[in-house]
Amino acid sequence: MNVRRVTLAVAAFFVIAMGITCVSDLRNDQTTTDTTATTSLVDTLNYDPHSGLVVDTTLGLVVANCSGCHSTELIRKSRFTRDGWIAKIRWMQKEQNLWDLGKNEKSILDYLEKYYSPSSLDARAQMRREPLDDIQWYDYQ
Repeated sequence: MNVRRVTLAVAAFFVIAMGITCVSDLRNDQTTTDTTATTSLVDTLNYDPHSGLVVDTTLGLVVANCSGCHSTELIRKSRFTRDGWIAKIRWMQKEQNLWDLGKNEKSILDYLEKYYSPSSLDARAQMRREPLDDIQWYDYQ
Protein backbone atom coordinates (compact mmCIF):
# COMPACT_ATOMS: atom_id res chain seq x y z
CA MET A 1 0.00 0.00 0.00
CA ASN A 2 2.80 2.46 0.89
CA VAL A 3 4.70 1.55 -2.27
CA ARG A 4 1.66 2.45 -4.33
CA ARG A 5 1.35 5.87 -2.60
CA VAL A 6 5.05 6.60 -3.06
CA THR A 7 4.85 5.59 -6.71
CA LEU A 8 1.82 7.83 -7.25
CA ALA A 9 3.52 10.71 -5.43
CA VAL A 10 6.68 10.36 -7.53
CA ALA A 11 4.63 10.12 -10.72
CA ALA A 12 2.62 13.21 -9.74
CA PHE A 13 5.83 15.09 -8.98
CA PHE A 14 7.24 14.30 -12.44
CA VAL A 15 3.99 15.24 -14.17
CA ILE A 16 3.92 18.59 -12.35
CA ALA A 17 7.62 19.21 -13.00
CA MET A 18 7.21 18.44 -16.71
CA GLY A 19 4.16 20.70 -16.89
CA ILE A 20 6.07 23.58 -15.32
CA THR A 21 8.98 23.04 -17.69
CA CYS A 22 6.68 22.98 -20.73
CA VAL A 23 4.86 26.14 -19.65
CA SER A 24 8.19 27.85 -18.99
CA ASP A 25 9.45 26.85 -22.44
CA LEU A 26 6.28 28.16 -24.06
CA ARG A 27 6.61 31.48 -22.28
CA ASN A 28 10.26 31.78 -23.29
CA ASP A 29 9.40 30.98 -26.91
CA GLN A 30 6.67 33.62 -26.96
CA THR A 31 8.92 36.23 -25.37
CA THR A 32 11.72 35.48 -27.79
CA THR A 33 9.39 35.64 -30.77
CA ASP A 34 7.86 38.93 -29.66
CA THR A 35 11.25 40.47 -28.89
CA THR A 36 12.68 39.33 -32.20
CA ALA A 37 9.76 40.82 -34.06
CA THR A 38 10.14 44.23 -32.43
CA THR A 39 13.93 44.47 -32.50
CA SER A 40 14.80 42.74 -35.75
CA LEU A 41 15.73 46.04 -37.39
CA VAL A 42 18.11 47.00 -34.60
CA ASP A 43 19.68 43.54 -34.35
CA THR A 44 21.24 43.87 -37.78
CA LEU A 45 23.78 46.34 -36.35
CA ASN A 46 26.66 45.46 -34.03
CA TYR A 47 27.30 47.74 -31.06
CA ASP A 48 30.59 48.33 -29.30
CA PRO A 49 30.20 47.20 -25.66
CA HIS A 50 32.30 50.07 -24.31
CA SER A 51 31.00 53.07 -26.24
CA GLY A 52 27.57 51.78 -27.23
CA LEU A 53 28.14 53.12 -30.74
CA VAL A 54 27.64 51.14 -33.94
CA VAL A 55 30.73 49.11 -34.87
CA ASP A 56 32.25 50.34 -38.11
CA THR A 57 35.77 50.87 -39.47
CA THR A 58 35.46 54.54 -38.46
CA LEU A 59 34.38 53.83 -34.87
CA GLY A 60 37.87 54.29 -33.41
CA LEU A 61 38.22 57.66 -35.11
CA VAL A 62 34.85 58.83 -33.81
CA VAL A 63 35.56 57.66 -30.25
CA ALA A 64 39.05 59.23 -30.27
CA ASN A 65 37.77 62.61 -31.44
CA CYS A 66 34.47 62.77 -29.57
CA SER A 67 34.60 60.90 -26.28
CA GLY A 68 37.51 62.90 -24.89
CA CYS A 69 35.14 65.78 -24.20
CA HIS A 70 31.73 64.15 -23.79
CA SER A 71 30.10 60.78 -23.32
CA THR A 72 29.21 58.74 -26.39
CA GLU A 73 25.70 58.74 -24.92
CA LEU A 74 25.38 62.25 -26.34
CA ILE A 75 26.05 60.88 -29.84
CA ARG A 76 23.67 57.94 -29.38
CA LYS A 77 20.83 60.21 -28.28
CA SER A 78 21.34 62.80 -31.03
CA ARG A 79 19.83 62.60 -34.51
CA PHE A 80 21.09 65.27 -36.89
CA THR A 81 21.38 65.55 -40.64
CA ARG A 82 24.88 65.94 -42.06
CA ASP A 83 24.42 69.72 -41.99
CA GLY A 84 23.24 69.48 -38.41
CA TRP A 85 26.34 67.49 -37.40
CA ILE A 86 28.55 70.04 -39.18
CA ALA A 87 26.83 72.85 -37.26
CA LYS A 88 27.39 71.00 -33.96
CA ILE A 89 31.05 70.41 -34.77
CA ARG A 90 31.53 74.10 -35.67
CA TRP A 91 29.82 75.14 -32.44
CA MET A 92 32.08 72.80 -30.42
CA GLN A 93 35.14 74.20 -32.22
CA LYS A 94 34.09 77.78 -31.50
CA GLU A 95 32.66 77.44 -27.99
CA GLN A 96 34.24 74.30 -26.52
CA ASN A 97 37.76 74.39 -28.03
CA LEU A 98 37.33 71.30 -30.20
CA TRP A 99 40.39 70.95 -32.40
CA ASP A 100 40.31 71.07 -36.19
CA LEU A 101 39.36 67.58 -37.35
CA GLY A 102 41.23 68.08 -40.62
CA LYS A 103 41.07 65.17 -43.06
CA ASN A 104 39.22 63.09 -40.43
CA GLU A 105 36.16 65.33 -40.53
CA LYS A 106 34.71 63.73 -43.68
CA SER A 107 35.04 60.20 -42.27
CA ILE A 108 33.51 61.24 -38.94
CA LEU A 109 30.61 62.99 -40.70
CA ASP A 110 30.04 59.96 -42.95
CA TYR A 111 29.80 57.75 -39.84
CA LEU A 112 27.48 60.13 -37.97
CA GLU A 113 25.24 60.58 -41.00
CA LYS A 114 25.06 56.84 -41.65
CA TYR A 115 24.20 55.72 -38.12
CA TYR A 116 22.99 58.78 -36.20
CA SER A 117 20.83 60.76 -38.59
CA PRO A 118 17.03 61.06 -38.59
CA SER A 119 16.84 58.72 -41.59
CA SER A 120 19.12 55.99 -40.25
CA LEU A 121 17.66 52.52 -39.81
CA ASP A 122 18.49 52.57 -36.11
CA ALA A 123 16.59 55.82 -35.63
CA ARG A 124 13.47 54.44 -37.31
CA ALA A 125 13.61 51.32 -35.15
CA GLN A 126 13.87 53.31 -31.93
CA MET A 127 11.31 55.99 -32.72
CA ARG A 128 8.23 56.24 -30.61
CA ARG A 129 4.84 55.46 -32.01
CA GLU A 130 2.89 58.08 -33.91
CA PRO A 131 1.05 60.58 -31.68
CA LEU A 132 -2.52 59.63 -30.88
CA ASP A 133 -5.29 61.54 -32.55
CA ASP A 134 -9.05 61.61 -32.01
CA ILE A 135 -8.63 61.24 -28.26
CA GLN A 136 -11.89 61.46 -26.38
CA TRP A 137 -11.08 62.86 -22.96
CA TYR A 138 -13.34 62.39 -20.00
CA ASP A 139 -13.64 63.98 -16.56
CA TYR A 140 -12.44 61.77 -13.75
CA GLN A 141 -15.07 61.57 -11.05
